[in-house]
This record gives sequence, structure tokens and C-alpha cells, in this order.
Amino acid sequence: MAKRGTILQTRLEADQPTVSPLGPPQSWRLIPLEEVTLRTPQIDPARNPKPKFKYVDVSAISNEFLEIIGSTEYTRSEAPSRARKTIREGDILFATVRPSLKRIAVVPTQLDGQVCSTAFCVIRANQEMADQGFLFYAVSSDDFVGRVAANERGVSYPAVTDRVVLRETVALPPLEEQREIAVALSVIRRAQKATRGIIETAREMKKSLMASSFSNGGWPRGTLGSVATMIMGQSPPSEFYNTSGEGLPFLQGKAEFSERHPIPTKYCTQKLKLAPEGSVLMSVRAPVGDTNLADREYVIGRGVAALQLNGGSNEFLFYLLTYMKPQVEALGSGTTFDSVNKGSLAQLEVPVPPVEEQLRISTMLSTVDKKVTAEELRLAELTDLYQSLSSALLTGRIRIPTKGS
Repeated sequence: MAKRGTILQTRLEADQPTVSPLGPPQSWRLIPLEEVTLRTPQIDPARNPKPKFKYVDVSAISNEFLEIIGSTEYTRSEAPSRARKTIREGDILFATVRPSLKRIAVVPTQLDGQVCSTAFCVIRANQEMADQGFLFYAVSSDDFVGRVAANERGVSYPAVTDRVVLRETVALPPLEEQREIAVALSVIRRAQKATRGIIETAREMKKSLMASSFSNGGWPRGTLGSVATMIMGQSPPSEFYNTSGEGLPFLQGKAEFSERHPIPTKYCTQKLKLAPEGSVLMSVRAPVGDTNLADREYVIGRGVAALQLNGGSNEFLFYLLTYMKPQVEALGSGTTFDSVNKGSLAQLEVPVPPVEEQLRISTMLSTVDKKVTAEELRLAELTDLYQSLSSALLTGRIRIPTKGS
């Protein structure tokens, strides 16, 4: 997908030369949003002709995906006082409360004719002048959102009015070019959504595989202290810490953990307690139970323990303890924050299958992890492409040829 994106961007750049960064092309118009949109009606919830309706409030918008992720069904008598704006398929909902949070979305087919909160400005394109898809990309751009957010008022409940949103300007190309821009950006958004779906499916598959793999009651069992070597961390004095890379990378707790391997931010020149490369790293102070694999040798502070399965696969132990996190959390104690001591951790009962079975399970689960990692990289590349291309297309720095141009 990254290669396709690169080809698409290269073709767009080659089709027409870029324009001056000082402003949009001459054929574009800088125009207030209200001049290319239609007024949308409000209703009295108690007089809604529908006995039941679906209601969209600000919390139903994902500002990560710019999508509506839920709605609540109400009867007329139950309706919130803010349920006053009717919406149609294709309308753009732009949250006027804390606009910098960018809660913006397009109304999908299943919410056509329903109701949204007065905390949204409902943007409905005059289709003779503006393409609805293009307007969505224009008003969700960082530039437009920033200009709107600069006008928010209030401390505890910062907001803008619909009037502020609708009087803000957009750079409007000819209608056909608007449509082509919307199509190009929609291709990338669909690819992003499909990739997120693959990641979610892979993660659900991993959960299912872990549950089926580790629920085998026929395996031998033992305490963690009897089947694994345990190294509890100890924090060196702070004068031995640095961020310049001197010494070994230092882990204090879960803050440096990622999905599989740590991402250290500090280093340490005093080596009190070391986690060997390949060992399982576990957070033993709040939050308790998170695990990582050591991709190199680390100095570990008192918030981390290093575990090695005696005569077995550390990768298997990593997945097993990830699955058993609820049991590890249950070992936590402390009045200010949870922690797990060596004695409690050593008494944790774990299944210990034959090494061949350990390797089969860890290989299967790591294959899924690699798929997730690859798709996350693909998603990051698509996100970078979308950000760079949307900025270029919405300002006219890159032009898409249209019929007759």
C-alpha cells in the first residue's frame, strides 16, 4: 500500500506543476462556508414526528477516525434537551464544543433522518456549488480547525457558535476538481479503515488463540518460582542516570514498555540488576502485570522483574504471562499503589507444556504479532500519505486533472 500511495502522489505531482504557496490557484475561490451550504432545521424533541429516533451526541464521534461510532435511541418524552438538529445522510457534523479536539464526521446512511445535539454545527453542502465530500476534507483539515478553535470562548466549557464555523473561509476549486480531490482522499481513508480492520481482527484472533492454547488442563503445572529464574529490579541512585546513551538502557517500569519490546528513554552506568537479552520483563509496581521481551540487556529498576523459563522458551513464557495478567494483578498489594513482591510472584501457578509445544505456541502467536506490526507500519504510512496529500490537494499545491483541463 505504501508503494501505491507513493505512485499516486508522484503521478499527481507530475500531472501539473505545483503552485505558489502564497495562496490557492487563480481558478479557486476563497469563500465563507455559509455561502456554499444550506440552512438545516431544528426541531422540538417533544414534537418529533417519530415516536423513537436515534440521537448522536459529541461523545459518539471518534476524533481518531473522524467517524460516528455510536448513537442512542430515545422516545420523544425521553429526548435530551439538546436533541434538536435533524440530520441527513452525507451531512457533516462539526462539534462546536472544544473544536480543537476535532470531533468531525459524516452522517452515514443508517442515521439518515435522525437527530443530533445542538453541540454540533450541521454542515450541508449546496450541491450546485460544493461537493459534500470535499467540504468534509476541507473542514476537517488542521488549518480550518485551527482557525475555528482560535475563536472558542469559555474556560470550563470552551466552545464556538455555528456562526463562527459557517463564517470561516474555505478555498474552493471548481466543482469537478472538488469531486476529484474527494475521491483521491477517500481512497486513502478507505485503505486506512481496511487496515485498521485487519489489525483489529488479528488482535482478536490472537486473544482466541491464547485462550485455546493456555486452557489445556493436561499440562504439568508448577509455581513460577520453581520453573523460572527471577531477577527483581533495584533502582540505582539518580546520579547514575542519563539520556545521552551512556551505559545500558534503563527500565524503571511499564512506562517504557511497548507492545513487545521496551522503548527506553534513560540509560544507566551503574549495573545493580540486569535483565538478560531474551528474558521476560514484567511490571511489578503499578500498573502490575504488563510484560515485554528484552531485545537486549537492560538495567532494571524496582518496578521491573526479569524472568527466564528454565530449560524452556522465554517467548512462550512471555505470551503465557500476558494471558495470565489478571492473575498477576490479583497478587498486587499496597495502600498507595499496587506492587508484587518476589515471594508472591514465585507462588503463581503456571502450566508448563513440553518444549516442543511451547515452541509451537510461541511461533503461532509471534506470527500473528508480526502481521499486526506489518499492518501498523502500513497504517502509519497511509496516515503520513493522507496528511501530506490532503494538505497539498486542499491548498492547490498539487492539482488533479479533470475532464477538459
